[in-house]
Amino acid sequence: MSSKWFNAIHLLVCPATVLAGYLINAYGYGTPLQATLNKDGLVNSLFVKKGWFWTSLVGWWCIIRYCAIPAATARGRRTRIAQSFKRYAILTIWWYVFTQGIWFGVAPIMDLVFVYTGGHCHYDVFDAAGHVNRNFQDSVTRTQRALALIHNVLTLHGADHDHHQRQLWDRSVESIQDVLQTPLALKAPNVTASASINAFIHDQMHQWQGPLTTSAQCRRFGGHWAGGHDPSGHVFLATLMCMFLLGELRVFGRRALAHLYAQKWQLVEMLTRLFDTGPIWTWRRCGGGSMSCGARLWRALVEPPAACAAALLHLTRCIACDHPVVLLLALLVTWLWQLLLTAVASHFHTVGEHLSGLLAAYIVTGLVYARDAAALRSL
Repeated sequence: MSSKWFNAIHLLVCPATVLAGYLINAYGYGTPLQATLNKDGLVNSLFVKKGWFWTSLVGWWCIIRYCAIPAATARGRRTRIAQSFKRYAILTIWWYVFTQGIWFGVAPIMDLVFVYTGGHCHYDVFDAAGHVNRNFQDSVTRTQRALALIHNVLTLHGADHDHHQRQLWDRSVESIQDVLQTPLALKAPNVTASASINAFIHDQMHQWQGPLTTSAQCRRFGGHWAGGHDPSGHVFLATLMCMFLLGELRVFGRRALAHLYAQKWQLVEMLTRLFDTGPIWTWRRCGGGSMSCGARLWRALVEPPAACAAALLHLTRCIACDHPVVLLLALLVTWLWQLLLTAVASHFHTVGEHLSGLLAAYIVTGLVYARDAAALRSL
């Protein structure tokens, strides 16, 4: 692939993915995809939210592994690694200050944007009808967890109120208890004066747990981050990871793919072994009457799983050690899929918030890789 085409892909793949998500929604195909989203699921918690770790792990293993291919001098390898580290350090610092924190005790840029545009940590637990506000949290699980946390805080500080506040405290605790006793429905008997109860809960949580000035603090203490412009952290992170992987792939991609192509038949052979150990197929190959039934059962039912496990281990070791570019490409597809799902799930963020997250990632990655484009083409 020519550098011109690769540059076009590098520049346009993330915006095109976001646009594809919007088109899927516009034509009515987004509902099935939205049903698969679970922000509290194991995949999202251990994989997506730790995405920069996995991207760093796979990306750096590829950088080191393919620099070891004898295609340049030792000085050239050190230069490549140093340049990759410089780009990675810039992107890591930008990821941290945008999503984690500018400094100790200082909110990240995305939260500062939210607060300065009127955002706040809300505790609008009950709606005007007296039921649990459907917009209070993103899911039933998060709503239950938030209500339990609020209940614990109110119970802990229940003795610190005057007579008027004591009445609000009693009504707040009773209302939350009613909801927690019917967690599946998340409906309580109609709560009167829900606005005053919401205001009381809000004041108490900010008094005892505040100041809640970051999205992480707000989420940790059961609040709802709403009211301002909230740049999409998922879009930002997915875009940053894709740009990093594609940018570094430009450095070693030709060597990696040439090495993969040279050993393609070995990989095909290892892959076919995984499908050559089925019990029915093995039973038919066990021979004629010279083999006893017990021996045929052993060979058909016991040996195939062991052979399949050995073949899978061999294939995994070959990909991880000799062809990690396969892992990089798989990770790249995964992040693009997550970016697509984020664009489809329009109820979490507005279009403007998606675009601001996308733009924030492009501000730095575009500068980093555009500046080094000439040097990268010469490597």
